[in-house]
Amino acid sequence: MSLDASYTLTIDGTDATLRVRSFSAEERVFAPYRLDIEVEAADQAPLAAEALLGQTASFTIRDPLEPRVFCAMVDAVEARGRGYRLTLVPRLALLADAVDHRVWVGEDPVALAEEVLRDHGLEIERRLSRSAEPRAQCVQAFETDLDFVRRILAEEGVLFHLEQGEGRDVVVLSDQPGAYPPVPGGDALALAEGEQAALLGPESVYAVESTRAAAADRVALRDVDPEHPLADLSVESGSGPIERYEHLAGYVNPDKGRELAAIRLEEARARAFVLRGRSTCRRLFPGSTFELTGDASGTLGRRWLVLEVSHRGIEFDADPGESGGQRYEVEFVAVPAATAHRPTRLVRPTLGGLQTGVVTGAAGGEIHPDAMGRIKVHLRWDRERPADDQSSAWVRPVQPPTTGGLLLPRVGWEVLLGFEGASGDKPYALGRLYNAEGAPPEGLPGKKVRSAFGTRTSPGGGGANVLTFDDAAGAEGMYLDASRDYKERTENDKVTTVTADHVQTVGSTRTETVGVVKTVQVQGSDTYTIAADRTLSIEGNHIIRAATESVQVGGVRLFMIGGDHETQAATLSRTVVAAKAEAAIHEINRHVTGVSTVAVGGSWQEIGGLSAATSVLGASTLVAGGPMSIGAREISLKASSLKETYGSQKVKAGARHVESFGGAAKYKVGGSLSAKGSSISFVAKNKITLLASGVKIVIQHGKITIQGALKSSMASVVTGDLTNG
Repeated sequence: MSLDASYTLTIDGTDATLRVRSFSAEERVFAPYRLDIEVEAADQAPLAAEALLGQTASFTIRDPLEPRVFCAMVDAVEARGRGYRLTLVPRLALLADAVDHRVWVGEDPVALAEEVLRDHGLEIERRLSRSAEPRAQCVQAFETDLDFVRRILAEEGVLFHLEQGEGRDVVVLSDQPGAYPPVPGGDALALAEGEQAALLGPESVYAVESTRAAAADRVALRDVDPEHPLADLSVESGSGPIERYEHLAGYVNPDKGRELAAIRLEEARARAFVLRGRSTCRRLFPGSTFELTGDASGTLGRRWLVLEVSHRGIEFDADPGESGGQRYEVEFVAVPAATAHRPTRLVRPTLGGLQTGVVTGAAGGEIHPDAMGRIKVHLRWDRERPADDQSSAWVRPVQPPTTGGLLLPRVGWEVLLGFEGASGDKPYALGRLYNAEGAPPEGLPGKKVRSAFGTRTSPGGGGANVLTFDDAAGAEGMYLDASRDYKERTENDKVTTVTADHVQTVGSTRTETVGVVKTVQVQGSDTYTIAADRTLSIEGNHIIRAATESVQVGGVRLFMIGGDHETQAATLSRTVVAAKAEAAIHEINRHVTGVSTVAVGGSWQEIGGLSAATSVLGASTLVAGGPMSIGAREISLKASSLKETYGSQKVKAGARHVESFGGAAKYKVGGSLSAKGSSISFVAKNKITLLASGVKIVIQHGKITIQGALKSSMASVVTGDLTNG
């Protein structure tokens, strides 16, 4: 179509008057635009192409109501015959040339996008109704700044478009229908019947095509919170037969999850109803809205949000004596403006497989975990974050034993990282990597047959707890080294089998506690060597069964028995080199079925605190090589018969000496018998008979009968009968 249009271009840094021969412009929401303009210098003077690059340019499409102005910069200059082809882009396009690798921790993703945009000198305007949930970690890696901004905004359902400011573009962030401005200078556009009708009437839309496409009408999301792994975080939005289900949707709060589900549903249905057409309005721009009128069908008469605009303009050369002409065309793509438009999410860039990082922590710390054993890791390519306890979000280290082991990486270790999904937002520490600063614990390659599993003492690393395996043929071994304490606990049974020798060395105290029964079976000999004391405390019985038992005591051996003490032996022999003392607290009983011999090289002493008794069923012999002394307050001998044999006997009584016989008593003296005393009395109930050398004296019933000669040198008094036979 032909319109009375004019296009002007000015570029900072050049005084040349530039004539626009033609141009094309491609604009869309959520992306920088591109202008390709063919120009000629009015005086045919050449342009310094290199000097134009990066210069600010202003391209204007004039309009009676509101001119359309592009504030851009020169991105490329191409010489074409007498003219040039210039490519203009907004400053936003520079983000496509910047690539970085960065980590943010605990940040609002929309605020991160604004930070990146401001770092490039762009002005931002917020038209948002929703606050984004801060992310534990957000990573930009192997992607341009532009792709990073577009990715994290799309994940939050935030759209951006460009609006003209005071000589600059403004990046507008939006997530609601009220954020889209109407087309300036008049936003009502009628639906015209063909191009000719559109040219003859007011601003209008023509050659329209509307497309309806099947789209998801229900979204289901799910995620997992490591801090609450059993919580069901499933959420839904919408209803209908076509469901879009996403796992690991990026939330731990169910309320935020429901917001995301609604956003994902709007994203899925963003182009379910699309209007394409042409227009005579030069003021359309992506992010603006217009009201379509005059639709007889009633299906298109509504407010539309412009998503894409394509401009085409050309100036025709005039024939001699005539003025030239210009042609302008615009095509657009729009969707209903009643709901927020959600941009399609970008595919996250992969991190090129596994990555490496260094474990970090608070200053001076060697181990820095949280309650779940997570750690902090500084990624190798991160140039901005400090290598401390703020270097990353909490990273979950993989624990090799799936049954529940726990080995915490130490600060300074190099670790291998894997990532959940395609981005670096959720890394996992897969294992440790040795390097020159953190070398293997065994000297290699010299000790290549040794494998070790252990941990170093912290802080300081002065020792280590290590389980070592030595696989050298013929010298295989397994070693467990506890740098300090070592404790074992077995819930039920424990069986240890040693086919050869078993050596235990205890440097200090050894304590062994057995709750029920302890059984030790030794097929050969059992030897105990104790340098100091040995104490054996038994609350029950103590039984020793042996073919032969020998007890050698260099000093004193003391038995203290609170109750009975019984020794049973076929033959019992005790040899005491020095003294032996037995003290029976209550009672002591010895039972010997055979022979019992006690040989005392020195002295033998028995003390009964209350009483002492010796009972012999058979014969009993008491032999003393020297003098034998018995001291008692009272001695009582009871026997069916008593026989005493002496080389000599001496009985000495300090007071009275009384002998009493229940039956007959007979004294037989091989030599002489002498009785001396101040007074000696012989008392008999019946009679007294004295026999000596043929003389017999009988004293009975008040008379004395003497058989033999009677001779006396002393006077005598006879008071009874005296008969001399």
